[in-house]
Amino acid sequence: METSKEKMKVIGTRCTIIAGSEEAKDNAEVQAIAADIVKTVNSTKELHFSIRLKNDELLSTKKETKKWAALAVNGAVNALLMLESLKPTAEANPKKLATKSNFMAMKRPAFLEQTKIIGNQLKEKSSELLARGYKQAQIDEVTTNAQKMQLSIDKETALGVELSLLRNKCKALEPTINSKFNTLNSIVTVNQALMPTLYKDYFAVKQSKTKTAHMTITGYVTCEGKPLPNASIKIFSTEEVKKKSVRRTAAASDTTTVEKVVAEKLSNVNGEFATDKLKAGKYRGRITKNGLTVADVTLFVNPKEVTRIDIALDKLESTNN
Repeated sequence: METSKEKMKVIGTRCTIIAGSEEAKDNAEVQAIAADIVKTVNSTKELHFSIRLKNDELLSTKKETKKWAALAVNGAVNALLMLESLKPTAEANPKKLATKSNFMAMKRPAFLEQTKIIGNQLKEKSSELLARGYKQAQIDEVTTNAQKMQLSIDKETALGVELSLLRNKCKALEPTINSKFNTLNSIVTVNQALMPTLYKDYFAVKQSKTKTAHMTITGYVTCEGKPLPNASIKIFSTEEVKKKSVRRTAAASDTTTVEKVVAEKLSNVNGEFATDKLKAGKYRGRITKNGLTVADVTLFVNPKEVTRIDIALDKLESTNN
């Protein structure tokens, strides 16, 4: 959460003040707790980074699974046509065979089971198919692609488990940090008379409470799993505008929908961006960069909430032969 990040900044700054304070130099308890907090906060930063990398890997693997699924579907359709070609002309009826739509509508386990059945049928008829002029690669295609699809699915599952464990580990550290931070605040308060300058500087560091902080869209843009700098982010709002027409035939024709850009940003070197001063409502975001695919997303900004989006752009396929 954004508020958590802001609080971590406050905690880190206050601990730094303690580390450099002459008044707290000989207070072993304060120094120990501050050092312990910094160590734990750094652990959460490392976990957040690992979570981001793992999430990018998961998104990439999901794309791989879709790719192999599409190839497996094509292979299954081709396999059925190959088997149908072995029948006498009078009996063959390709129109009655399962199509891409049939296979794509199946759930993954059912489809993979079906590819096993088809693969076994091809194996049984391999000698006849080879005699007809089909290649071994064509016979093996559906089984090979289905196996790669299954491997990608297994990787998806494993990454999902790892991501969940990392998130739970990160979440578990927050109560520890908060507890130690509250203890540190109490000690500094109790020792105000002994450490007046530290007390003043310490509590001068506060969490930002700007009005626009709760009306913000933040995001992270990547390409091939790496942060993408200088990506263009445009946020559009939609408005209903009355038409200027003398003739009014129906209520629905009195207004038209118009989009306008309400925010325009570039992602930083870490692939991050943020907008503010947005009213609560529905928006459309468009993320682009030359040579990469375009991402269009629907966004909802709610009062006192931060809307977070993670976008992965892909390289455009070359059209050169």
